[in-house]
Amino acid sequence: MSGQNPDQKASPLPSVSSEDHLPKTDAGEDQMVLVTRAEAEMLRNQADLARRAQAAFLANMSHEIRTPMNGVLGMLSLLLETDLNETQRQYAEIAAESGEALLKLLNNLLDLSKIEAGQLAEDRSDVCLQHFLDTLVEDFADPAREKRIEIFSWLSGESPRWVNLEAGRLRQVLSHLVSNAIKFTERGEVVIEVTAEAHVPGNDRAYLRFSVRDTGIGIDSDRVSDLFQKFSQVDTSNTRKYGGVGLGLAISHQIIELLGGEIGVVSERGVGSEFWFTLPCRAADPEPDHASPLPDISGQRILVVDDTPSGRRMLTACGHRLAARVDTAESAATALSLLREAKAANDAYVLTFIDRDLIEHSDRLAMEILGDKALASTRLIGLSPLKAGRSEGAPQPNPYARLLTKPIRHRELCRVFSDFAGKEAPGGNAASVPREPSPSALTPGQLKARILIAEDNKVNQVVAVGLLRRLGLRADSVGDGQEVLAALRARSYDLVLMDIQMPRLDGLATTQRIRSGRDGSPDPQIPIIAMTAHALAGDRERCLGAGMNDYLAKPVSLSKLTASLARWLPEAPRNVPLVPSEQSPAAQQLERRWIERGHQSLIKMRNDLEIGDAFSAASDARAWRESLAAVHAPLLTGLLRSFEKDCRSYDLERAHALLHDIREALGRL
Repeated sequence: MSGQNPDQKASPLPSVSSEDHLPKTDAGEDQMVLVTRAEAEMLRNQADLARRAQAAFLANMSHEIRTPMNGVLGMLSLLLETDLNETQRQYAEIAAESGEALLKLLNNLLDLSKIEAGQLAEDRSDVCLQHFLDTLVEDFADPAREKRIEIFSWLSGESPRWVNLEAGRLRQVLSHLVSNAIKFTERGEVVIEVTAEAHVPGNDRAYLRFSVRDTGIGIDSDRVSDLFQKFSQVDTSNTRKYGGVGLGLAISHQIIELLGGEIGVVSERGVGSEFWFTLPCRAADPEPDHASPLPDISGQRILVVDDTPSGRRMLTACGHRLAARVDTAESAATALSLLREAKAANDAYVLTFIDRDLIEHSDRLAMEILGDKALASTRLIGLSPLKAGRSEGAPQPNPYARLLTKPIRHRELCRVFSDFAGKEAPGGNAASVPREPSPSALTPGQLKARILIAEDNKVNQVVAVGLLRRLGLRADSVGDGQEVLAALRARSYDLVLMDIQMPRLDGLATTQRIRSGRDGSPDPQIPIIAMTAHALAGDRERCLGAGMNDYLAKPVSLSKLTASLARWLPEAPRNVPLVPSEQSPAAQQLERRWIERGHQSLIKMRNDLEIGDAFSAASDARAWRESLAAVHAPLLTGLLRSFEKDCRSYDLERAHALLHDIREALGRL
C-alpha cells in the first residue's frame, strides 16, 4: 500500500455474479428447486400454524368472555324485573346497553376468527325479500326517529319476491351498513334498495344488488380505499366524534367475498355515501303455509303526495308491483290539480297518500279534499314518521281513513290496498307475503316441567334458574356431568340444559352416556339443549352429533331460551295457570309484580288515547305484548295485538272499546 495517493479511492472488489456460486450441473439446478420448494412449504406451514394459533386464541378468548358476559347480561335482565326506583332502573338499563355493545364487539372478533380460520358455516334458507327489508327497517326505526331521519326501503319490480340465500349473514352485513348510515347522518334520510343485476323470469338464478344510501357527512375520496381494512377508521384523531374499532366493514367485506359477491362504496364529503354489494342467489317458491295472497289492485289509480323523492319512490314502487297506476305530487297545489283533473276525466283516484310531516299544511290539504264534494270519494291515508295524532289546542276532526306510522311496512300497505282499493281476489293469486307466526308457538308458560341445569359457573347457574322461574318453570342445578347422571337417577326431569365445558365429565361425554342408557338414566331420550359459550363453526354440529336436541350460544337471551323450550317440552293442558301451582315465594312475588305492571301499562295506554297520542299507546301495547312471550296468555296477547293495530291505523274508537276487554282479560290471570 506504500506509495498510494491518499486521495485516490481504493479499487472496488471484483464483482462476483451469484451465478458463479451455483453449480452448473443439472443436479445442482434440481437441488436448488428442491430447496426452494422446501422453503415455500415451510413458510406455508408457519403461516398455517400462525393462523390456527390466532383462531384458537380468539376462540378461547370468546369462550372466556362469553361465560361472564352471560352472567352480566343475565343478572341485569333479572334485576330489571325487580322493584327499582327511577334512578336505579336508569343505571341498570345503561349497564345492560353497555353490555350489549360489548357483546357486539365480541361477536365481531369471533366472526373475524371464523373467517380467517375458514370456519364460516353456510346456512341458506328461503326468504321473502320484502318481508326481510321490512323487519330490517323496523329494527332501526327508533334510532332513526330519535335523530329525525327518514328511513326507507324498496325492492325493484324485476327482483324475485322469494330467494334462497344466507339470510343471517345478509342481515349482519346490512345491519352494519344501516347502523353506520344512521350514525353518520345528522339530517335527511337513509335508503335501503334491492335491485336485480341479472334475473330472467322462469330462471331460478339471480344476482342481486343491495345498497344503503345516506345523506350524511360523506368520506374523502383519498380515504375510501382504507374503509374495508381491519381496525381502520377514517378519523383516527383524538378529537374524533364517532367511536368504533373499525371491524364491521372489514368483516362485511370478507363475508360478501366468501359468499361470491362484491362490495364497494361511492361517497362525497358533505353529500353522503352509498355502500353497495352484490350477491348471487336462487329464486325460490314459498311453501303454501308460509305466504298469503297479495291484494288485487291492478288498474286502480293512486296518488302519492310527498315532497321527498325517496318517499314518493317507495310508495310508487309498491303500487307498481301490484299493477296499480300511481301518480305523485310534491306540493298541495299540485295534488289538488291532479285530483280535479282525474275527477273531470271520470278516472278518479281511489287512494291518496299524504305525508303529514313533510308536506306543508298536510292536514289542511286533507280537510280541503274532504270538503270538496267532487273529490271526497278518494280515501285519504295519512303517513306520519313521528307521534301520530297529538293535537295542540282543540281537537280536530280526523280526515284520514287510515293513518300509518313510518317507516311503512309492505304488509301494512297491502292491508290498506286490500281494505280500500282491493278487488275480489281471483283464484290462484300469487302468494308473496309471509304469514305472521302464530303467537302460541312461543308460549312456554303453558308448559309444566322440571328442568335440570348442568353448569359449573355459579353465577350462570343463578341466571339460568332465574330465567326459568320467569317462565314459570321449576329448575335444579348441578356443577358437572357426574352430578347430572346422579340427578337423573334420583329424580324425574323433563329436559336438561347442558353446558359443554365442565370438570370431571364434560357436556358432550355426559350426553353420550345418557343416550347409551348404561348409567341408569330412566329416560335415555330426555331432551337435552346445549347452553354453552362454545360458539365457533362446528360447535353446534358437535353438540348435535353427541346426541343433543338443540343448541344455544351464551349469552342466552330469554326469547331464544323460550323458543327452544317451546320446541322440546311437551305442552300442558290449555287451562294451566300463569305459573305452576307449586310456587316459591320468589315466583309468587314475580307474578304479583307482573300483574301490577300490567295494570300500570293499561293506565298509560288509556291516558295516551285520551290526549290522542295513538303512537305512544301502540308502543305501550307492543311492549306489554312482548313481555307476554314468557307466559301463557293467548287472549290478552291477541287483544293487545288488535289494540296496537287499531292505534297505528288511528282507529281510536275501536282502540277505546278494546281497553275494557283488555282489563277483563288481565283480571282473569
